Amino acid sequence: MAQVRRRRSLVAAVRSGLFAACLWLVPAADAAACSCLPVSVDQVRTADAVLLVTVKATANETSFLSPIPLVRVSVGDVVAFRGRPVWTLFTVGGTCTYGFEPGRRYLVTARRARTGSLITSVCDFVLPAEHATDVVSYLTSPSAPARARVLGRVSASRYDAAGRRERNPPIAGAQVSLVGDRSWQVTTGADGLFAFLDVPPGRYRLRTVTPEGRRELLAPDEDTWVDVGDDPQDVRYVWLHVDYAGEVRGVLRDTTGHPVSRGVVSLSGADGTFVGHGPATTDADGSFRFTRVSPGRFIVHGPWGSAGPRASSPPFVMPTGGVVTLEPLVMK
Repeated sequence: MAQVRRRRSLVAAVRSGLFAACLWLVPAADAAACSCLPVSVDQVRTADAVLLVTVKATANETSFLSPIPLVRVSVGDVVAFRGRPVWTLFTVGGTCTYGFEPGRRYLVTARRARTGSLITSVCDFVLPAEHATDVVSYLTSPSAPARARVLGRVSASRYDAAGRRERNPPIAGAQVSLVGDRSWQVTTGADGLFAFLDVPPGRYRLRTVTPEGRRELLAPDEDTWVDVGDDPQDVRYVWLHVDYAGEVRGVLRDTTGHPVSRGVVSLSGADGTFVGHGPATTDADGSFRFTRVSPGRFIVHGPWGSAGPRASSPPFVMPTGGVVTLEPLVMK
């Protein structure tokens, strides 16, 4: 019994140490809920460091002290608008805007972790230097822009052969409207970026129309709202997401071959990865349907909420904007 108690104490100590290490590593602000919509220049005013850097190399890092995935980013040609120049950054959990590509120059906001390292996370932004001219102008000039800006990017989701989410590809040629007391419309470039300049204060609705001729894409179900203040130096960055028009259809049957009504089935990556789709409920005839499915490799399984027999489809490939009709799923 004493040996068992010592073993349990050791396990508890390790778990406690991991938790404490996680809290020590991640900036305190990460404990708060952060949203990618929208990101504003307020982060420039409150960040521990604002740097213009050229990325030299990136490397994944794993550590016993950090259960959270980290990427070490080696940088050079550093211009520090706030904070001291550094030559190593860390990213945790990705950023709201762009990832890091070696050889490219970026404007970065970062916060200092309790370990002393500078970290970017989903609460920060990373912008290629060529798309950060407004913010750089704000940082380098005492004169403010006439009015606020609303900047953003339109992208979509794709999944690889294992069902894992890939980097979001930009969508060129999408029409984006900013609608309030006045309205504007712009078209995204090859990099998916758009910009509304000289925007008066107010509450605005952002609407997205997919590019003409690209029937495999669907606009967002809901509009995105942006609040623009009366600070002429304000910059709002908004990430808009469009879906692919893929559809999965199927039928769920019980062990006797009869249709299952009101059964709950789920769509996941071929390796079981969650892909962001909510469950579907079968109709009286056992049929179900998933819409807005991205290209990739998936499986369907269910029903959920029952300890009885289950059914799973073989892995299948969803073509871009296509329709996949599965063989009946029979519970076993």
